[in-house]
Amino acid sequence: MVKVIAICCAIGFSFWSQSIWAQDSTDSISFMYSMWNSAQRKAILTHMDLTEPEKAGFYPLYDAYARIIGVLETERLHFIDMHAKHYGQLDEIEIQKVYEKVLQKDFEIARVRIQYHKKFRKVLSAGQANRFMSLDESLRSLFNLEVQKNGPALALSRAAIYSMNARFKNQN
Repeated sequence: MVKVIAICCAIGFSFWSQSIWAQDSTDSISFMYSMWNSAQRKAILTHMDLTEPEKAGFYPLYDAYARIIGVLETERLHFIDMHAKHYGQLDEIEIQKVYEKVLQKDFEIARVRIQYHKKFRKVLSAGQANRFMSLDESLRSLFNLEVQKNGPALALSRAAIYSMNARFKNQN
């Protein structure tokens, strides 16, 4: 299972490189997310092992879920990108506002996941619904790690670490 997920993610991420961040931020984030979503769908198809009646109920619901989550994820990534690109130029209040928008998107994503978990349990067994949500969470985690590794989030992480270190040194 892990090998197939890794392969699907590698295929999706093979279309995406660090140079994508040099393009228009919104377009590149949307493109990156669509590539990931395609790889995620393949992994789900491989691992869910659904019967034909289950597929008939699952995929329309999954498509609606993926559209909503996709909008929220791309908005979240846009705020992370904005935060990283302007980190040194923003004052603390502006940085806080941008980061609060990231947290708000995280909250909205969690709320949608809770709502759709209930909906998935209506078309799948509880075990299959739980399996999907677990697989979805694992794939989202892999995606976020890849973004942090190859995108501006790495710069954000470095900037945040330097900032925290500077504040810590000033406190002592």
